[in-house]
Amino acid sequence: MTFYPLAILGGISLIVLAWYESMRSREFVTAVCRRKCKEYELQLLDQSVSLSRIFVKRKLTWGLSVHREYRFEVSSNGADRLKGYVEMQGTYLISLHIENTDGLTIIYPEKSIMLN
Repeated sequence: MTFYPLAILGGISLIVLAWYESMRSREFVTAVCRRKCKEYELQLLDQSVSLSRIFVKRKLTWGLSVHREYRFEVSSNGADRLKGYVEMQGTYLISLHIENTDGLTIIYPEKSIMLN
């Protein structure tokens, strides 16, 4: 048996796995953003988040993990558009930032939340 078909099957499997993890991560981030917007009486505009950056980053202990950054927009009164972004490292939500009307940034969470 040649190595070529096995390599193609392995490559396709890795692509499918990466796509699945990306979709799962996006759904998790969208749910967190909706929950925080409801908690702070904000409106999540366009009802979604978008992936803005993805790269490999070194962990604090050892090894590498996929680091994703998602962007979204919220409104406090229906007329303004405030920017926000979420950082995830692997399956952990590292931070959630929402611009305030005063120009300050509100940062959540105080500790990392793991994707279930």
